[in-house]
Amino acid sequence: MTFDFDAVATLLKCPGCGASLILAENSLVCANPEHRFSFPILNGIPQLLAEEALELSVDEWSSLASVDLNKQG
Repeated sequence: MTFDFDAVATLLKCPGCGASLILAENSLVCANPEHRFSFPILNGIPQLLAEEALELSVDEWSSLASVDLNKQG
């Protein structure tokens, strides 16, 4: 099963802060640079549990956010 991010992108928000989410291979990443949470996608289903999120380093988050911005522009 695959996850169709484009179909639900406007509906999904970070459960920790409410920011939008960025698709990054097998995870969704919070667009908020203060939180930098990463949520895994398992078997096509995003695991949007704030208490199980992985907090990315500033460098990891910046790299993923810049790739996403380049896709949009």
